[in-house]
Amino acid sequence: MSRTIVKTTTGYVAPLGEDLVVRRLVANQEIRHVNPFIFLDHFGPSEYAPRKNKNSAGTGAHPHRGFITFTYILNGEFEHRDSIGNHSIVSAGGGQWMVAGSGIVHDEKPSDRFTETGGVLEGFQLWINLPAQYKGLTPQYMPLHASDVPEVKLENECGTLRVLIGNYQGAASKVPTYHPHHVYDVVLLPGKQATVTVDPNHEGFAFLSRGSAKVAGTHLQGAVVGLFNNQGDTITIENTTSQIQHVMLFMAEPLHEPMASYGPFVMNTNAEIQMAINDYHAGKYGDIQYV
Repeated sequence: MSRTIVKTTTGYVAPLGEDLVVRRLVANQEIRHVNPFIFLDHFGPSEYAPRKNKNSAGTGAHPHRGFITFTYILNGEFEHRDSIGNHSIVSAGGGQWMVAGSGIVHDEKPSDRFTETGGVLEGFQLWINLPAQYKGLTPQYMPLHASDVPEVKLENECGTLRVLIGNYQGAASKVPTYHPHHVYDVVLLPGKQATVTVDPNHEGFAFLSRGSAKVAGTHLQGAVVGLFNNQGDTITIENTTSQIQHVMLFMAEPLHEPMASYGPFVMNTNAEIQMAINDYHAGKYGDIQYV
C-alpha cells in the first residue's frame, strides 16, 4: 500500500544569529512534531557575496541537552565547534551529527573559507529526540562527509537514495541510532519517478527544500514539509522539473514518551528541564575553546 500526504506546512521565517535566516518547518501550528523528530529548520538557499576579513557570526555558542542534532549541507560549507573539543568543517553532501545527551555547548556557522569566497548556502538542521534512558549519554560528535554516505541506485536508473541515517536495501549509515529511524536524501533525475520502501509501522514526513515534486500523490513546491499518513509500506516520488531534485524522507518508529521542551532543552518532565537549565548556568556543559 502506498502512503499519502495528509498535511503540508511551509512553516515560518525566523532569524538565527546575525547573518543566518531559517524557515522553521517543524514544529509549528500545522505540525507539532513527529516524535522522535521534533524540530526541522531549513536555511537558504542564500547567495553570499565574498567578504574578506569578516567571518560569519553563525548561531553563536549555545547549549543543548536531551536529544540529537543533525545538520545536512546541500550547498556551501559549515563549521562546527563544541565544548568537548570537536572542530570540523563539512561541505555539500555531508552532515554534522551530535548527541547533546547530558549537556553540550556548540557553535555552527558558514566556514571562514566559504565566507571569504562566497557562494550559495543551503541545508537543514533536524532535532531527534532521545528516549529517556539515553538522555544522560555522554555528549558525542561526528562529522559526516559526502564520501561517508552510502548510496543505493534506484530502479530504472532514475536516481540514487543517499542513506544519511539508518539503512536501506542493505546499505547502512555509519551514524549510530538510539531509536529506530531513517533519514534519506532521494536524488531524482529530471522527469523520473521512484518508489521507496518504508516500514509500515513507522511515521514520518517528506521535506522539499526547493523546486517541485510529486510526493505520495501530492504536488509539493518550494520549501515545504508533507506529513504522511500512518499506513502503507511504499512512497512514490516523481521529479516534475527539468533539474535534479532532492527530496528528503524522515521515517521513524513512534516514540511514545512524555516530552517537555524549553528552548534548547528537550527532556521528559518540567523538573528535568529546570535541572538542565540549572546545570548549564552552573557551567556543567563546559565552554568552547576557539583558539
